[in-house]
Amino acid sequence: MFRVWVVDKDDRHNKNKNVSLGFHGLTRGMSNDEFTDDDGVATFDGYKEGGITVYISGDNYGDFYYEDGGEVTICYEYDTW
Repeated sequence: MFRVWVVDKDDRHNKNKNVSLGFHGLTRGMSNDEFTDDDGVATFDGYKEGGITVYISGDNYGDFYYEDGGEVTICYEYDTW
Protein backbone atom coordinates (compact mmCIF):
# COMPACT_ATOMS: atom_id res chain seq x y z
CA MET A 1 0.00 0.00 0.00
CA PHE A 2 1.18 3.52 -0.88
CA ARG A 3 -0.10 6.51 1.11
CA VAL A 4 -0.46 10.16 0.12
CA TRP A 5 -0.92 12.42 3.15
CA VAL A 6 -2.55 15.77 2.33
CA VAL A 7 -2.11 18.54 4.89
CA ASP A 8 -2.48 22.32 4.92
CA LYS A 9 0.23 24.84 5.85
CA ASP A 10 -0.65 24.39 9.54
CA ASP A 11 -0.19 20.60 9.25
CA ARG A 12 -3.95 19.95 9.54
CA HIS A 13 -5.45 17.04 7.63
CA ASN A 14 -7.30 17.81 4.40
CA LYS A 15 -10.17 15.35 4.00
CA ASN A 16 -12.18 14.59 0.85
CA LYS A 17 -9.46 15.73 -1.55
CA ASN A 18 -9.33 14.01 -4.94
CA VAL A 19 -5.89 12.40 -5.39
CA SER A 20 -4.60 10.53 -8.42
CA LEU A 21 -1.23 9.25 -9.58
CA GLY A 22 0.26 9.57 -13.04
CA PHE A 23 2.74 6.78 -13.68
CA HIS A 24 5.90 7.64 -15.62
CA GLY A 25 6.49 5.64 -18.76
CA LEU A 26 4.75 5.37 -22.09
CA THR A 27 2.35 2.56 -21.20
CA ARG A 28 1.66 3.11 -17.49
CA GLY A 29 -1.17 5.67 -17.50
CA MET A 30 -3.06 6.95 -14.43
CA SER A 31 -4.37 5.46 -11.20
CA ASN A 32 -7.99 5.48 -10.18
CA ASP A 33 -9.07 8.59 -8.29
CA GLU A 34 -8.99 8.20 -4.51
CA PHE A 35 -10.28 10.62 -1.89
CA THR A 36 -8.52 11.47 1.36
CA ASP A 37 -10.12 10.12 4.52
CA ASP A 38 -10.68 11.98 7.80
CA ASP A 39 -6.93 11.73 8.50
CA GLY A 40 -6.05 13.31 5.14
CA VAL A 41 -4.77 10.04 3.65
CA ALA A 42 -5.42 8.59 0.20
CA THR A 43 -4.23 5.01 -0.30
CA PHE A 44 -3.19 3.23 -3.48
CA ASP A 45 -2.44 -0.46 -3.90
CA GLY A 46 -1.57 -2.93 -6.61
CA TYR A 47 0.40 -0.71 -8.96
CA LYS A 48 3.86 -1.42 -10.35
CA GLU A 49 6.83 0.26 -8.69
CA GLY A 50 8.23 3.34 -10.42
CA GLY A 51 8.14 7.07 -10.91
CA ILE A 52 4.86 8.94 -10.39
CA THR A 53 3.38 12.41 -10.48
CA VAL A 54 0.88 13.20 -7.70
CA TYR A 55 -2.23 15.17 -8.67
CA ILE A 56 -4.64 16.74 -6.20
CA SER A 57 -7.89 18.02 -7.68
CA GLY A 58 -6.18 17.84 -11.09
CA ASP A 59 -3.16 19.99 -10.12
CA ASN A 60 0.40 18.64 -10.31
CA TYR A 61 2.03 18.42 -6.86
CA GLY A 62 5.35 16.91 -7.88
CA ASP A 63 7.20 13.79 -8.88
CA PHE A 64 7.84 10.93 -6.46
CA TYR A 65 8.62 7.21 -6.44
CA TYR A 66 5.81 4.67 -5.97
CA GLU A 67 6.65 1.52 -4.01
CA ASP A 68 4.72 -0.75 -1.69
CA GLY A 69 4.93 0.69 1.84
CA GLY A 70 5.90 4.13 0.57
CA GLU A 71 4.29 7.43 1.44
CA VAL A 72 4.52 11.12 0.63
CA THR A 73 3.17 14.21 2.37
CA ILE A 74 1.79 17.03 0.26
CA CYS A 75 1.03 20.52 1.54
CA TYR A 76 -2.16 21.40 -0.32
CA GLU A 77 -3.09 25.07 -0.40
CA TYR A 78 -6.02 26.54 -2.24
CA ASP A 79 -7.69 29.91 -2.59
CA THR A 80 -10.72 30.37 -0.36
CA TRP A 81 -12.10 33.41 -2.20
